[in-house]
Amino acid sequence: EQRSTFLWGRCMWVGVVWDGCRGSSRGRGSPRPALALLLLVGLVLASRSVGVAALSLRSHGGAATSGAAAAAAAADADAAAALESLNTLQVGSFEGEADAVRGGLAQAGWLLDAAAEVPATESLTRLWASLPGSGATSKHRLELFSIASSPVGALDVLSSDPTVAAASTRIGAPSNDIFGSPRTPFPVDITYTCRRAGSVRLAARFHGRLRRMSTSAPKVELWINKHCSARVREGLSVGTSAEALADVVRDGVSVWSTDTAIRRVLPVSVSHLQLFFTLGAGQSASQHMDTPRVVITRLDRNLKGGSHDASQPRFWKRRLHAVVEMESQLRRSGDWGLTHSARDSNDVLTVRVGGGLGRGGLLEAASTWPPSVSAASALNVSLECMNPGVALVEIELAPYPAYQPYRPVVVSFIKHCGTVVSGGFDIATRSLAPSAAAAPGSGAGALVQTADADLIRDGGLVGHLPGVGAETSALTLHWRSWHDGLGTPSASTIHCAGPANVSVSLLATAGSKAEASMVYGQQVVHFECHSPGAARCTLRLAWDALRRGPEIQFRKRCGGVRHDVDIASNLKAHPVVLLQGQVDPSWSATPSAELAAGLDRASFTVLRHSAGDRIRLAMPSITISDPHVLRAHIEGPLASGGVVDSATGGAELQVVTECIGSGTSHIQVAVPFAEAGLFKPLSFAFTKTCAMSRLKEEQHHVAFLALGFLMLGGALVTATRLCGGGGGGRKRTISASIASRLRPDEELS
Repeated sequence: EQRSTFLWGRCMWVGVVWDGCRGSSRGRGSPRPALALLLLVGLVLASRSVGVAALSLRSHGGAATSGAAAAAAAADADAAAALESLNTLQVGSFEGEADAVRGGLAQAGWLLDAAAEVPATESLTRLWASLPGSGATSKHRLELFSIASSPVGALDVLSSDPTVAAASTRIGAPSNDIFGSPRTPFPVDITYTCRRAGSVRLAARFHGRLRRMSTSAPKVELWINKHCSARVREGLSVGTSAEALADVVRDGVSVWSTDTAIRRVLPVSVSHLQLFFTLGAGQSASQHMDTPRVVITRLDRNLKGGSHDASQPRFWKRRLHAVVEMESQLRRSGDWGLTHSARDSNDVLTVRVGGGLGRGGLLEAASTWPPSVSAASALNVSLECMNPGVALVEIELAPYPAYQPYRPVVVSFIKHCGTVVSGGFDIATRSLAPSAAAAPGSGAGALVQTADADLIRDGGLVGHLPGVGAETSALTLHWRSWHDGLGTPSASTIHCAGPANVSVSLLATAGSKAEASMVYGQQVVHFECHSPGAARCTLRLAWDALRRGPEIQFRKRCGGVRHDVDIASNLKAHPVVLLQGQVDPSWSATPSAELAAGLDRASFTVLRHSAGDRIRLAMPSITISDPHVLRAHIEGPLASGGVVDSATGGAELQVVTECIGSGTSHIQVAVPFAEAGLFKPLSFAFTKTCAMSRLKEEQHHVAFLALGFLMLGGALVTATRLCGGGGGGRKRTISASIASRLRPDEELS
């Protein structure tokens, strides 16, 4: 590139000089050929000198660069060798020392048989690591802690019992690493996490680079004995108010223990709890608190039908005793917290914590006694009931870091969410409202019960609801309540699940008081089927979110055959066509019902089998097995579909036939429902025999031929008008057109 630049400069100056010479030779100025030639020679010599100097500088610079590269390569090789052997690794407890590792060898006090002791009061150990004497740069020393070839990482810590304690590592930047000095040590932090009281042995391993033709990388191990304790945090107290600062926790010991939780049952009306933390002045100036943990255990018993026996404290005590026994075993093993998860599924209660210590924080020691409480040292507990039931609530309050050296504190109480109404109401499929009648021995107008409850009587299940048919779109249940304050079950719910796609909704009518202590009403359930099949539905009467009754389960069928339809005919021999949606054998696919030869019309009446929903029908259709014998069509109110409201009058359709030949033909009638694809169409068949004389058949044939000739003639006339119409002396006849095609060389006149 330098040579080409010099040549380009020479050519440019030669061009300038040459142009000056040409200008002077043409008389455009004074003649200066000698001066131009002298200038050209000087420029050539000067450029040559500059080029030689540049080439000389480049050769010297290249030599210097190659020397630096060789030195860097040597340093890299030296550093790589150091990383492959770790024979220069130094690790110390203080910056610049090597009391843990010297020359790649672990020192006394960090060996397997004589490990370093880390007390429970120490939650972090800082070491200083370096790789001196290798010529390695900062990049190579960083590689010591990011060896990609190691399967577990460049630095890891293994625990002999992770249930007691584990550790994690963090590599920091050197404090004075400005120019990348190879002797600058790196801080290595080992942070301990205690899960219960006890002692555990840890191995901190430094990994080197994997050598070529080797299956394992070198490593240096440091051994540590970590101790975790369960000391009581004296001075730590928790109370429910400024007047009672230690009624929950006193001097680090729980007053609200799990074995005494039966004494603390929060009723339905309590949905919030506030706890205040204090730290005694005789202790340290402050204490860090970890984020509280909550475990909820359901105590009430599931009964058949989904109800809960939430009114048996004896059963609570049995379940509570089992929890206490399990926690006692954990305490003996050093676990004082809530490391266990929820003991069973919980759909009763949701607990949320907030406030100044809702996510943990720093608790300052009180300067005076009694101390003053504030929002900063408070824990707000929100209790949200989702379903009726009883649950044990345990909250872990742990000094941070736990077991280093102080153990957590667990406070417990029982939350009562709602009640299951077990008496004082009835449910039936018939009306439970009394009627005013004159009963014997009573005055006129006395209230008389018209029916007894057949599903739920006095809160107990006594019967089962039969399946709801496909033709039923609404179900009405009758209820009666006499419990004080129970009233109308306005929070009832229903849901359906199964192969059938069905939408369900509730329409509750307001209750009415027939007596001072009794309320009567109805619960209407609406169904809308979207696909055929069956669904399992569950109805639960409820008065509010926390007062519920037992469940009523039943099946809802969608689609298929409708059993609420009847069809009658005017044929005396076969009056019944369909009964409850089922076709009579005489009107089946191989029918015996026959329309006599002298009749050309059959009437059918579609009826609703019983009181219920209206039947909506679509347009019926007819299929004829032999169209050469007869033709047929439908007349009447249902010829285009319609609605059947009555169970007595019904709606009529007529099948009108016309014989066009001799023989017997089946006539199949299909009446679909308006809900296309959901219900099977109503289908029936009958036969019709046609016996026509030969003269009548010939007359039919002549009539058909005449009709054909008329249609052909009309087509010819239309074609003539289209081809020859128009007027104004340009008329052409069909014969002239044909003649012109036969004699194309002759011109029509």
